[in-house]
Amino acid sequence: MQVTWECYERLAGDYARYGLTQTPLHRIYSEASLGKACLREMGVRPRRELQPDFPSELIGIILSSYYY
Repeated sequence: MQVTWECYERLAGDYARYGLTQTPLHRIYSEASLGKACLREMGVRPRRELQPDFPSELIGIILSSYYY
């Protein structure tokens, strides 16, 4: 329980320091959530939104190249 609280405190501090407003704090679960919130604030749109007909199979191949 203590570790969970410490993670929350750290994420809440980063959230406040970055001045995020478009993503509520209760939707920040990890550093990845924080990163996605920052991108959203900067107006960076998701690839799937920009290229909805990009082949899912190709995305799977690309993402699998990150796994070793």
